[in-house]
Amino acid sequence: MIKKIILLIIFTFCFTKDYIAVIDFDANNARKSDARVLTERLTTELIKVDQYIVVERSKVDKMLKEQKFQHSGCVDISCAVEVGNVLGARYIVVGTMSKFGQTYTLDARLVDVQSSESIRSAAYTSQGRIDDLLLKGVPSVARQLIGDYDGVNQSLDINEGSDNSIDWSLNNFLHYYRVSFDISPEYNQD
Repeated sequence: MIKKIILLIIFTFCFTKDYIAVIDFDANNARKSDARVLTERLTTELIKVDQYIVVERSKVDKMLKEQKFQHSGCVDISCAVEVGNVLGARYIVVGTMSKFGQTYTLDARLVDVQSSESIRSAAYTSQGRIDDLLLKGVPSVARQLIGDYDGVNQSLDINEGSDNSIDWSLNNFLHYYRVSFDISPEYNQD
């Protein structure tokens, strides 16, 4: 009997996922409908990574209406924490979709509801094409928010598709410096 209880506790501790909710992105010099589409896509991406139990968007929207929160007005930490507490979520995602000239940005924060701290942030920038926010930006932001940093640098590939592009992921960055030290004669200690 004691073994069963211990196994149940271990299983519950190790295999239960935290709840996460996504609040509609604020639109800064951009269309609210575009920000809403990006919010929906981020919710879908977070479901796909299967690290959290994502509170369904309809439940978030219903609670926001019942509590008389404004969708786009809830981007500050105190509002996010209050919404997270009402929903029973451990984490909440708030963010902004912005347009400046022909540059589009997507910024998001993962907020710990219990501590009221932003524990992770994510950003993606695209010049000239809003479509890139949906196709590349949202998946990148989702990976950044869950801590998967292998896909973070997609927006840094300025010469995408050309032979001159540089992969600035951490492994390639460190490999570049290691190779530089290995072949530099002043570092040869033979």
